[in-house]
Order: sequence, then structure tokens, then C-alpha cells
Amino acid sequence: MKIGKLVKYYIPRIVAYCTEHNPNELENLQKKEYSKKSFGVNWPFLSPTGEIEDSSRFWVDEYRIEQKLFRVTSQWYERNRDLFTKYLIDKGIATAEEIANLDIEVFRAEDELIEKRLMANKRYKSSAIGNAQNLLIRNILSNIGDESFTRQDWEETKRFFEYRCAYCGEKERKLIMEHAVPINRLNLGEHKLGNLVPSCEACNQMKSSQRYDEFLGDKTDRVKKIEEYMVLRGYKPLYLNENADMIEEILDIAYKDVAEVSKRYIKIIESIHEAV
Repeated sequence: MKIGKLVKYYIPRIVAYCTEHNPNELENLQKKEYSKKSFGVNWPFLSPTGEIEDSSRFWVDEYRIEQKLFRVTSQWYERNRDLFTKYLIDKGIATAEEIANLDIEVFRAEDELIEKRLMANKRYKSSAIGNAQNLLIRNILSNIGDESFTRQDWEETKRFFEYRCAYCGEKERKLIMEHAVPINRLNLGEHKLGNLVPSCEACNQMKSSQRYDEFLGDKTDRVKKIEEYMVLRGYKPLYLNENADMIEEILDIAYKDVAEVSKRYIKIIESIHEAV
């Protein structure tokens, strides 16, 4: 289970813990320093809706506590998982066994889905449907909007980063285009100039499908540099859109549609072939 979904699953229980068992905890969770120590996040776990300065750092869902509306920070990464789990266990909100079983239940469902897809195509070296599904998602995300850019724009981008890798800072003879936010249905990256940064081949391979801020971790100066560049180019990642969940659902539908369309046409061609 992705860390964001795990946090969302337990938010109601954390709220119940604060209101029913430990009212002081509600105040603690609104402190940036406490959240940093407890979860490793750089934003307050909870913040009153009307007092949020950067709403892009908080989920849009609101929780009513003591007649006030609160939102929860959305800035969660895999490195926060252990601290979040420890918090749940230490506060008696959940047990280690429950959390483990929750993950197992979700992963079992995902494994069954993957197994069905694999069993549907067992032919040696045949093209997997997943390739076509991922290609469609990439095509959709890469063509959102009407932005265009030139080689000169890319040269200006490299100049912004002083002709260095945006991740490690090393000067390379060969700097390749790297999507800071990967183009897939989990990260919702786009092929837009504001999402393209120069990268050395080593960092490109190590980063793989991670988001730039997840890959860079505590290298906040490099994260800040990339985000300054995004602002300069007027790029706001889709995952920060208040309707990001809806966008993910739409892409999931498109992803599944490819498999269904493929199966339909396979059956049509098979029926024609058998009739000959």
C-alpha cells in the first residue's frame, strides 16, 4: 500500500484518538516541529483549513474537529512509513499485526490482478498488454495542454541549472532530459518544459520512477532549485491538483480500457480465423 493511502486510511482513527483519548495531541499535530519529529514530514500533520498558506501541500479532504475544519498534509514519502507506523503503534491506534495484514490484504488483491494479466498472455516473448496500457497513459499525460517548446528553451533550462545535473550537481559533457515527476499514473508527470531537468545518466538510472523530491530526500537545496525552476516555467505538477484523485481514477479507467479493447479484438480475429 502506498504511504499516502496508508495515512489516509488511518486519519479518522487519529482524529478519534485526539478527540476521545488525548485532546492535547490535537494541538501537537498542528505543530511543524512535532510532525517533523513524529513522522519526518516538513509540514504540520493537521492544519486549520483557513490558516493554510500553501494549500498544495495539504489534501483537499476536510475533517471537522471541535467545530473547526482541518486538512492533513499530503507530503508523504516512503521514508516516512516507519515513523508513521511507529506512531500508530505507540499511541495504541493500531497494532503492528493489523498494519501488516492491511498491507497483505491489499497486496494480495494486486498480486491476483497481476497474475491474471500474466496468465492471459503466456506466450514466450509475446508483447504484454501492460506495455500498451503504460504507453497509453504516457501518451495521455504527455499531450495535456497545448504547450510547445524548442531546442533553445531546453538550452535555457540547462543554463538555469548551470549546465550541471539537477540531482547531483556534477558537470557532465552529456546531460539528458529527465522528467522530475515521472510520467505514469502514480506520479502524474507531464512532458512539459517545467517538468524537464538536466540529469547525468547515473542519476537518471538511480532515480528510475521516483519523484524528484523523493529521490533527493534531505537534499533540500536541490529540491528547492527544481521547484524554483518549475515556478519559473509556470509548471504545477498534476499530483498537487486538488482533483488529483479524480485524475488518477480517470487514468485507471483508461488503463483498464486498453486491456478490454485488446481482448475484444483478439476474440473477433480468433472467431474469423476459426471460421475459415
